[in-house]
Amino acid sequence: MKLLIAEDEPLYRKLLMQLLSTEFELTVTEDGTTALARLREENGPVLAILDWVMPGMSGLEVCRELRASRRTAGVYVILLTSRNSPADIVAGLRSGTDDYVTKPVQAEELRARVQLGCRIIELRSALKTEVGALAVALAREKLLLNRLALIPSVRRGGHLEKKLRRWSDTKAFSHLNRLVKQPEHGHIIRSAHVHFSVNDERRSKVAGGSELITLIRSLV
Repeated sequence: MKLLIAEDEPLYRKLLMQLLSTEFELTVTEDGTTALARLREENGPVLAILDWVMPGMSGLEVCRELRASRRTAGVYVILLTSRNSPADIVAGLRSGTDDYVTKPVQAEELRARVQLGCRIIELRSALKTEVGALAVALAREKLLLNRLALIPSVRRGGHLEKKLRRWSDTKAFSHLNRLVKQPEHGHIIRSAHVHFSVNDERRSKVAGGSELITLIRSLV
């Protein structure tokens, strides 16, 4: 994972590099202006440790600029400072920083906070992937249902519906799940049985059979 260190004091900059160089791909800067430019680069660092007071731009100003852009709003920012009053901590967090570490830096505390940042970044990435998959699933469901509604033989009383009644079986779930590739698309199947009106006394069954699989494959 890429991590940026922005610290103008040589002693702290060297300490941070020693603590983190074995675990991260580091980008090291000495002022806020350069730090912001590096964080805005394509495939730039996703985690940043920013000193509050630096030449050019302060850590707070860098953080505000990051949050103002959709592309960099997700950068995880740890603010590093010798200011530790409640008012200072509140000001730092209100600027958009994710975490706050006071000087003098305690090595284990810093590592723990950086690891926390890594976990949050990974969770955000996983959530983004899941949201994308859900959007694809919903789009496929809508397309499938729209196309089914246009097929005359699927309507109530049609020849295909009578076949679907005979083909009803519990294996249809697994067949159709394999067809749409991902198990979470199972709600497509549950929606489809509403169009087919396949009922078995007290409970509804989903149509199955090779011909149904062929039909659905031609529609998605």
